[in-house]
Amino acid sequence: MGASVINRALVLVVLAGFITAVYALIAVFLGGLAGSSSDGLVLPIAATAVVAVAFEPVRHLSQSWADRLVYGRRSSPYQVLSTLTEQLASSEPGEGILTRVATLLRDGTGADRAAVWMGEPGAMAVGAVSPPESATVEGLRPDDDSVFLVRHDGAVVGALEVVKPAGSALSSIERSLVGDLAGSVGLVLGYQRLNDSLAKRAREVDESRHRLVEAEDSERRRLERELRDGAQHQLRVLAAEIETAREIAARRGATDLAALLAGLGEETQAAVEEISSLARGIYPPVLEGEGLLAAISALADGAPVPVIVDGAGLGRYPAEIEAAVYFNVSEAVTNAIKHGSPPIRVDLVGFDDRLRFEVIDSGSGFDVAGMKPGSGMNNMSDRLDALGGELTVESNVGSGTTIRGEVPTPVKGDGKRRRP
Repeated sequence: MGASVINRALVLVVLAGFITAVYALIAVFLGGLAGSSSDGLVLPIAATAVVAVAFEPVRHLSQSWADRLVYGRRSSPYQVLSTLTEQLASSEPGEGILTRVATLLRDGTGADRAAVWMGEPGAMAVGAVSPPESATVEGLRPDDDSVFLVRHDGAVVGALEVVKPAGSALSSIERSLVGDLAGSVGLVLGYQRLNDSLAKRAREVDESRHRLVEAEDSERRRLERELRDGAQHQLRVLAAEIETAREIAARRGATDLAALLAGLGEETQAAVEEISSLARGIYPPVLEGEGLLAAISALADGAPVPVIVDGAGLGRYPAEIEAAVYFNVSEAVTNAIKHGSPPIRVDLVGFDDRLRFEVIDSGSGFDVAGMKPGSGMNNMSDRLDALGGELTVESNVGSGTTIRGEVPTPVKGDGKRRRP
C-alpha cells in the first residue's frame, strides 16, 4: 500500500474516532445525565456544533501525527511542494533558490544526496547539491532511475538527481513528488538559462565594442604615422629643395624666379603645418608619449580662446582609456568654442577606480531636455560606453554647460586616490 494511502487512512480513522467520541460523549453520556426532560434535538445539535468547531484543529493534529508516523522526520510531499511554491514565488534566480530546491528534494525523499543539474543533455553541470559537503559528484547518467529530466517550453534544461541510501529505492509517491518538483523547477532553470544567454550576449557585445574602439585607435595611430613619416616628410624634403633652388636663382640674378620659388616654399611649409595639425588631430603623438594631461594641455595651448586645464597629479592610464578621454575632451572643447563663451575649463580627476573629466564653459546654456544629440555627442558617449563609462550633459539657459564623463580604471591597490 502506498505511503499516501496509509497517510490518508490514518487521518480518516482519527477523524472518525473523534466524531464518534464526541457524539457518544454528548448524546449518550450527557443525555443520560439530563434525562428525558431534555429536548431530543438539543444534544445532537450541540454535538454537531462541537464537531464543526473542533474539526479543523483535530484534522491538522491528526495530519501532523500521520505524517510523522508515515514519513518520519522528513517533510511530507505536500509540505515539500507547498514550501517550494512559496519560495519560487518570493525568490529570484541567483538568490540560492536552487540550493533550497536541492534541500527540499532531499528532505522530502529521505535521500542521501539530492542535486539540481543545469544545462542541455550531454553538457550538464551541477547547479546545487544537498548536503553541501557532497558537492563533488560524478557525471550525470540521464538513463539512471534516480534522474528526472527538467523541461521548459519542451526543451530539456536540467535534471533532478535523487540518490537514496543503499538498498532502498524511491517509492511511487516519492517519484511523483520529484516529478512534480521537476515541473515546478523547469521555469526557474529556463529563466536562468535565458538570463545566462543574455548575459553572455551582453559580454560579447561589450567585447566587440571594445575591440572596435581599439581598432579605431590603432587605425588613428597608423594614419598619424603615415602622415608624419610619409606625406609630411616628403613635403619637408620638397620645401628644402625649393629653398635650394631659390638660393641658386638669387645668386644668378633671376629675381623673378627667386621670388616665385620663395612663394612656393611658403605654401609648401604651410602645407607641412596643415598636415602636422591634421596628424595631431587624428592621434597626437604626445598622448602616447607623455600621457593624457600633456596631450590635453597641448590641445588647450592651440585653442583660439583661453582654455584652463586642471589635472595636477594625474598619472598614466591604459592607452584605450587615455584615448577615449582625450577625444571626448577634444570634442567637448570644440563644441564649447563654437557654442559657448570663454573661459573654458577642463578638470581631470583620477580616483582608484575611475577617471573623471569635466569641460565647463560660460556660455548662455540650453535646455538639455530638448537637446537632440548630434553625431559628435553620440561618438563621445559610445566611446565611453564601450569601456564601461558614461557621459552626462548639464546645462540651463543662462548658466553655461558642463560635459562630464567617467570611465572605470584599473585599481592601484594602495587604497588612495590618484589625486588629492
